[in-house]
Amino acid sequence: MHGSLIDLLRGGVPALAALVIAVAVIRIVCRRPSLRRLSLALSLLALTGSVALFRVLAPAEAPALDPYLRFLALFTLAYGGFKVVEVVALDFLPGRSGSPQAPAILRDVVAAVMGGLILVVLLRASFGVDVAALVATSAALSIVSASRCRRRWRTCSRGWRSCSSVPSSRGTGSRWAS
Repeated sequence: MHGSLIDLLRGGVPALAALVIAVAVIRIVCRRPSLRRLSLALSLLALTGSVALFRVLAPAEAPALDPYLRFLALFTLAYGGFKVVEVVALDFLPGRSGSPQAPAILRDVVAAVMGGLILVVLLRASFGVDVAALVATSAALSIVSASRCRRRWRTCSRGWRSCSSVPSSRGTGSRWAS
């Protein structure tokens, strides 16, 4: 930390107040179901604006904050642009033409995958972080965990609830079902 506590408070308190006010306004504006899908993108925009305000009000911290602010701004623009296109293409246009809308789960999965892809690309481009090893480890652990669950299911002849490896929900007083 380069600046004094007074400098940090001089920049931090107004930035935090602006963020709280912006999020409150976003929650009020995004009550409509079609606009509710934009609330995360708008909240990211409010966070970016708040960090930028902190950077201006606490200039001693600006050199340390610049790469993160640039990353946050790029992520906000990319994800926000995607969400605007998604809302227009999947909520407003099909609603006007009378065609059925895409299921909500499909929209949520596509939004999560796109957000993840944008995040991975920007992490790699901005900071040189390679998340391939993390993703590979996570996938390997998921496969091992799933295979252990299937193996337990096959070895238990009385069904899943009566297996000794699964907590009982019968209220027998014991921690595990017998």
